[in-house]
Amino acid sequence: MFEFPFLSLLILYNLTNLSCFYPEKHHLECPKLEIMHVAYCPKLKLFTSKIHDSHKEAITEAPIKCLQQPLFIVEKVVPKLKELTLNEKNMMLMSDAHVPQHYLSKLNLLQLCFEEDKNEKGTLPFDFLHRVPNLEHFRVQRCFGIKEIFSSEKLQVHDGIPATLKALTLFELNELESIGFEHPWVKSFSEKLQTLRVISCPWLEKLGRGAMSFINLKVLYVMDCARMGYLFTLSTAKSLVQLETLIVRRCESIKEIAMKEDEDDCDEIIFERLRTLTLNSLPRLQSFLSGNATMQFSCLKNAYVINCPNMKTFSEGVLTAPRFFGIKTSYEDSDLFFHDDLNTSFQRLFQRQVEKSA
Repeated sequence: MFEFPFLSLLILYNLTNLSCFYPEKHHLECPKLEIMHVAYCPKLKLFTSKIHDSHKEAITEAPIKCLQQPLFIVEKVVPKLKELTLNEKNMMLMSDAHVPQHYLSKLNLLQLCFEEDKNEKGTLPFDFLHRVPNLEHFRVQRCFGIKEIFSSEKLQVHDGIPATLKALTLFELNELESIGFEHPWVKSFSEKLQTLRVISCPWLEKLGRGAMSFINLKVLYVMDCARMGYLFTLSTAKSLVQLETLIVRRCESIKEIAMKEDEDDCDEIIFERLRTLTLNSLPRLQSFLSGNATMQFSCLKNAYVINCPNMKTFSEGVLTAPRFFGIKTSYEDSDLFFHDDLNTSFQRLFQRQVEKSA
């Protein structure tokens, strides 16, 4: 028997040849394990279940092959976990009707890492989430075939989304075209979100169409979305009253962060809590927002603007940023540019960059 009495965190990632913990029959005990992220280890069997196997009559008198021995027994480990990564097979194991639903009741972070390149359903397994009643952070990685997160009409499977969910991470969804935040039934969910991360979704052009509501969103992080033209409209920006951190990186098509649409009648946007603004490697970015709406940044002290060669101005409207003291064009502490105010600083910085390249 192998016992790790103080092990609380286990991460095994992309270990293509790993097939077992020990090449002979053994028992692995980790009584304090709370966080388990195992993904993309195709030869490793992570779980077995006494209940599941006895029901399926999978356990026989034949000896277990050492290289196929699962790492853990569900009943011993899963009920104690606070964070867990599952692939398709392990999610199906947890979905078995004979596995008690309370086994995942302590879980507050669930990550689904899909390892097969075919997904016939074309939708996320929201029906599984009812087994995770206290889920706060839902991460989805490499879910092949998914083109939309939230459909235009609420389906029965969507009833499984826990009311406790506060954070959503979408990562490497190569076919994703729409998240669906604009659909009316999604509003009750989007208004509870505090953190949204969208990373490596190459076909996604925007976070949503028209007006969306993110009244509790504190962190918005978007990176490596090649077709993203803008993040949201001005009317959506008006709902971001709690936003503290906005980071946009390596989105080569983005021209503005907030865009004015025909139906937008927003004349003032107040970012009351925004403290961190980072715009990095956005070669086509021209401004933060189009239109002449008045914007107020009560807490913004500086902005990181790195490798944004076409950003001519911040906005055409009136800007108020009483605490702003400069633009940083690198992550070095000494690199700070300021001239009069927020908008003038961006205009002068652009002029300086043009003069340097001439």
